[in-house]
Amino acid sequence: QLALWLSSAILSIFSVIFVVVTYVMYRSFRRHPNNLVVLRSVMDLVFCSLLFQHVYDKGESTANLQERCENGPQKFMGFLTQVTALGSELCFLVICGDLALSVVNPFTDTLANSRKYRWFVFLVSIGSGILLVIIPGAGGLSFLGICWTQLHDNDDSSATINVYSWSFFFVPLILIYLICMGTLLFAWQRMRSGLPESFKTHQEMIGMSRRYVAGYFVYWTIAASFYLAIFWRGDTFVSDEPKYPALLDALAFILGGKAIVTLVVWIMNAKASQGGLHHASEEQVMADLNKVLRNEVLKYTTEGIRASVALAESSRNGDEVCLLSRSVDGTWWHDGGAQVFFNQDGSVSVDAARDVSLRDLSGSFEEKDSGPLTGALIPDPRTRRLSSKPRKRLLTMGETHFRDFCPESFHEIRTMFGVTREAYDRSLSQTAKERFSEGASGAFLYFSQDQRFIVKTTTKSECEYLCRIMPAYKDHFRRNPNTVITKFFGCHAIQLYTMTMYFLVMENVFITDVPIHERYDLKGSWVSRNAPIVAVGKKAVCRNCFQSFKVGDREYCPARPNRPHVANTVLKDNDLNFKVLLSPDRAKQITDQMNRDTDFLAGQNIMDYSLLLGVNRRQHPIDRVEPNTAAPLHRQDQGGLQASVVEGPGMYFFGIIDILQEWDASKRMERFLKIFCRCKNRVGISAVSPQEYKERFQRRVVREIIGGSSLDDSVSVGPPSPHLRSKQEDCDTLPSLEISSGTH
Repeated sequence: QLALWLSSAILSIFSVIFVVVTYVMYRSFRRHPNNLVVLRSVMDLVFCSLLFQHVYDKGESTANLQERCENGPQKFMGFLTQVTALGSELCFLVICGDLALSVVNPFTDTLANSRKYRWFVFLVSIGSGILLVIIPGAGGLSFLGICWTQLHDNDDSSATINVYSWSFFFVPLILIYLICMGTLLFAWQRMRSGLPESFKTHQEMIGMSRRYVAGYFVYWTIAASFYLAIFWRGDTFVSDEPKYPALLDALAFILGGKAIVTLVVWIMNAKASQGGLHHASEEQVMADLNKVLRNEVLKYTTEGIRASVALAESSRNGDEVCLLSRSVDGTWWHDGGAQVFFNQDGSVSVDAARDVSLRDLSGSFEEKDSGPLTGALIPDPRTRRLSSKPRKRLLTMGETHFRDFCPESFHEIRTMFGVTREAYDRSLSQTAKERFSEGASGAFLYFSQDQRFIVKTTTKSECEYLCRIMPAYKDHFRRNPNTVITKFFGCHAIQLYTMTMYFLVMENVFITDVPIHERYDLKGSWVSRNAPIVAVGKKAVCRNCFQSFKVGDREYCPARPNRPHVANTVLKDNDLNFKVLLSPDRAKQITDQMNRDTDFLAGQNIMDYSLLLGVNRRQHPIDRVEPNTAAPLHRQDQGGLQASVVEGPGMYFFGIIDILQEWDASKRMERFLKIFCRCKNRVGISAVSPQEYKERFQRRVVREIIGGSSLDDSVSVGPPSPHLRSKQEDCDTLPSLEISSGTH
């Protein structure tokens, strides 16, 4: 028995070493969720190492072993056994949960989620280990002969169930595998619908998890069979004279070889996805289910936006919510019966039918003059005929619902600013780059092919708030055609699979062909208003030469002699060390407009907005002064040598963004916590009332940075760099104004 236990444990240890080494050395093995598999393998390594305790304790009496496991230093061994045994299976649970999340939410951040998964595994497993230690009678000598769950005095009876063993391990184990089996079936159903190009990646991702589910399910089925056979016969590993030593030997080998299953599935997945251990293409290694599903959502969102605009042109129902449904053949159906077709040349045509008015953002729909609508007309993907189905239900495969909020109002706004339906449709017919927002929201956004429009994810509350202020929002645009407030051209929601996502279509602030060398996000506050440091190893674009580089590499920028590249991240208030230099008349016009815009925002109870400032740096030639030829060469131009050109800001771009944050309870709580818990300066934080926010913004951003510009006053006035202020000063007093010497 000991020889089998020892040999299988050694095989498991070598299996774990192989998994960890290949994960570190070969890029092809670092594919998500293998990082979680490695964590499971490490826990299996510790668990198998703990089994050597049985070899070490051979020859000891059961009473001595029991005493040491209950009161001696080996009590910690029981804690560690519980943590690693349960933690290993929790790793598998989060792998299944990550698969389900990836299938239904294409905007999941796998790296951020992996950290949450690890915290979950550690907290739950360590918590169970602590409970095992502190609950009287729970920890002790287990039937395996190692310190774990208490071996009851009457465990030699086949009618006795060890409550602690089942409570701390076997019941959670059964629940984990039932959940994982259900998750696999759920993911397989979701895989059956979607874009053809995503089908392969769906299959590959689910195939990897399916192999782990099958492998561990078979493993624990076999182990449970031997355990139950031993249990019903009243045998244990600590019996002086085992009744069925062959069963104990088999179970010892199975438990000791736990990590071997991971190794087998690890190699099977590598071969299945790459055709070999060392021949992985970059596309296969970097393929990510989230990326594929994002493309799927972007395709449906773009189609839905174009369809809703086409429908708004043909049918005017006011600012009621318009619902569209997409059939499996790609045709979008208005719930009122209108069909929207995408032609081969990319144009959109509408076959209008009867009108149905859909009201209320919460999803309560009514048909005009017909009372409540109990079933919405949507296409049945199996028959491709209109059928009446209840509104509140899980979507069947192939259905995609798209909601268009306030279509008439957004049509008016597009008309105000000269955006025709044809230009809007042509711009959104294809998408360009996509990325996650650099702001605190972390929203996902993508650009239209001509870079004029941005489609950005938002929350339901922001969508509802925009619809509430829509009359005042339109009226402000009518009165102020030169407004710098963000222009929203559409507000939509797409319901794909079981998830509803909200999107805003807005005009890009930087509609230009000239390069933007610097971007600033200015709020007028100064607490925590420095640009974050870019992590070493992350890919970025240099703001000076616009070359891609990896942060931390010792590569010099060709535009800056003997200086490294600088990442073109969004800078903030404390990073700004110059004023915006405009002609007096233009400076007055733009500051007056910004004051009117911020007055409007304050009147709508809005705060926490920003001025997005873009800077294009240029070389400006200067007039040559008459040289003094009698002086030495290096002193001929007023005691020195005159430059032929000077480099500095040559063009500015303005836009007030993030205008949908209301001064609500959450912002009041944020202000309270920052002032009284984090000891922040109550005047310098961003969370202030709309009126105070407006006054500070107009004073510190509009007047000081833009309105106070002149050729004779080109340095900014503001608080000193936070690196020069003590924490006590930041907490108690508003810093005095002085020349800022900090540079980014």
